[in-house]
Amino acid sequence: MALTPDDIEKRQFGTSRKGYSPDEVKRFLAEVADAQRQTEATPAFARLGDEVASVLESVHRSAESITTSAQTDAEQTRAEADAYAIETRAKAERDAADHFAAAADDRAAAKRARDAAEAFAASETERITQAKKESEEQASSVLADAQARAEQVTSAAETQAAALLDDAETRSEAQLGQAEDEARRRSTTVIAQAQGRLDKLLSAERDVHDRLVAASADIRVAIGRVAGRQAAELELATEDPTIDIDRVAPWNDAAGAAVIDLDPNDPNDPNDADEPWRGPASMAGSAQGDALSRMVNDAVGNALKGLQP
Repeated sequence: MALTPDDIEKRQFGTSRKGYSPDEVKRFLAEVADAQRQTEATPAFARLGDEVASVLESVHRSAESITTSAQTDAEQTRAEADAYAIETRAKAERDAADHFAAAADDRAAAKRARDAAEAFAASETERITQAKKESEEQASSVLADAQARAEQVTSAAETQAAALLDDAETRSEAQLGQAEDEARRRSTTVIAQAQGRLDKLLSAERDVHDRLVAASADIRVAIGRVAGRQAAELELATEDPTIDIDRVAPWNDAAGAAVIDLDPNDPNDPNDADEPWRGPASMAGSAQGDALSRMVNDAVGNALKGLQP
């Protein structure tokens, strides 16, 4: 069990005849207790940062270890001195009965031992005080170094963060510019392609219109030719009483308008169902209808030619 300064200062010893002076022993114990109280003083680290506090606590533990070692050495020395004093006193008491004259020399030797113990205790106290001072100075130096390193790390981190931010902004602007250029390029391409298709459609529409106009003209010409032929046949039929005019003339619709039968053999044409007689005039009309049908088909085919994709 470790001794406290109060334990040292309040230690009681038994008395014997021709022993040490009680006053001197008490003064010595008081000095040793004061020296130990000084070694137990520790610096306050409550407001220091975690990292610096850890370093200072490590230094403090080292100082405490040194103090504890010094206290142990002092206690051991004191115990050895006490044991030696007790042994010397006992020896002196034993020798005093036989050699009273040598008592003075024994007391002198005991005093020298006590002085040596006091000197050793004073030396240890001074050494512990110096170690404590050096520990505090080392802790201050470590704290200053830690603060300087923290400032350097903070400055480097801020510089790196600013550089990363600038690089990110530069890359973002470059990517945005590339995206805008690509969008403009694609938009221009799409617009050009759409305009090209539109131009082709407009050109095809104009071509179809022109072809239909030409086909309409061809159809009108063909109809005019057929009508001229039928008029000639009708005139010929009026001169020959044996020819049925109704068979030569064009059929009339419900409104009385003339209708040209383009295909007399068409099974879907109701007018063809009432044609039991096939004379020369009827055969001529059928041939004319076939020719007119071919002319119309050719005209429409020419109009639609080349329009397939």
